[in-house]
Amino acid sequence: MFYLIANKIVFYLVINKEMFNFGSGGKLLPALFREFSELSEQGSTENPEINPL
Repeated sequence: MFYLIANKIVFYLVINKEMFNFGSGGKLLPALFREFSELSEQGSTENPEINPL
């Protein structure tokens, strides 16, 4: 579970870095936080004993 979340974070960070390299800024950062909060909510509802953070 944690590996999947960490993998997704790394993926978004790599994409975000590429976006910065092309000069369009960090527009995917809010999407990262939004998706991570959704993942946290799903994890807390499905597995209350497991905290992904």
